[in-house]
Amino acid sequence: RYIMLHQDKILQFSLKQILFPVAGIFAVAAVLLIIFFTSAATAIGSDPFNAITLSARVNTGVLGPGEQRWFRSIPSLQNQTTSIEKSLTFNYSSLNDSSLNQLVSLQIFDEAQIQFFDAQAIGQMTSLGTGQAIVNQATQTSTLFWSGVVESDQTYYILVLNQGDFAIDYQLIADDVAGQGPSAEVDQQVEALPVASTLGVNPGSAARLEASINQGRLQPQTTYWYTFVQSQPGNNAPIQDRKLTLFFTPDDGNRRHNVNFELYTANQVEAWQHGNAQALVNFGAGMLISRDGDTQTGERLWSGTVVNGDTYYVAVENGSDVEIDYWLFTDDISNAQLGPQPAPQKPPVYAQGAAP
Repeated sequence: RYIMLHQDKILQFSLKQILFPVAGIFAVAAVLLIIFFTSAATAIGSDPFNAITLSARVNTGVLGPGEQRWFRSIPSLQNQTTSIEKSLTFNYSSLNDSSLNQLVSLQIFDEAQIQFFDAQAIGQMTSLGTGQAIVNQATQTSTLFWSGVVESDQTYYILVLNQGDFAIDYQLIADDVAGQGPSAEVDQQVEALPVASTLGVNPGSAARLEASINQGRLQPQTTYWYTFVQSQPGNNAPIQDRKLTLFFTPDDGNRRHNVNFELYTANQVEAWQHGNAQALVNFGAGMLISRDGDTQTGERLWSGTVVNGDTYYVAVENGSDVEIDYWLFTDDISNAQLGPQPAPQKPPVYAQGAAP
């Protein structure tokens, strides 16, 4: 019995010798993983080496006090070098604080200047240009606008900097939506600002998804946004069924692959708008079907489940090269009587591609 007890003690001691180092290894690994993911999450856009690829559509987010965010404009796919004119429009919430207009800046750099980057001394770098301030007192928003000539095969870097004492919401658009170009007229300027006032051009100005039918017209390479709160009278189930059907015309058999709608949760949209996600990830999209026998009409259907009381977004995307008319039904509809052509839906002037 003494020998058995002695053997048990030896076994327990040996197990401790093995388990303690293993536990230590796991603890160190966990700390390293936390550090890795934390640093990776905070590094995006914080310097030109971790710059965010500039979307051809709107780039939105929140810029904290003293914070800078870098974007990268990638070269054109053209094989030859050509000089092209580019514009950038940076809208942000000014909250009637006139001093903020002196503390928020937009600067553009070519790739050769990145070697001189110093987070504490941006002034050491020579910029190609800076955004010019345009203030809209009626909407408490300010705009920085830049336009210039760049080379099609070069990478350029855009810096937005907030030296104010509080955070700002911003929209950076790779286009002249401020109406400040050479051919701009005064009425175009008033109409274009602010961007968020144009219904449906982004999630922040999404139109309400009406019951039954929502219809409109989309220019090529544009997107229209809707939002809805899931609610069914008399149905208190936490998980509920939902169906959406999209009809659009014209359809030549190939174009239908470039027209669709996608669904996003409010959390996904909010993370993207605040710069915490590089791209929107949908949880559902229309499935290509053909039930009405009309070769001139495209048709897509989504059927799935959503959470009762939650907010959702729907993006109708025209990624084709022609204007389309569309009808979005809030149910599974087949052989729909589409009726007259819908009124033109004013497209976002900055949109260069389908929704992210």
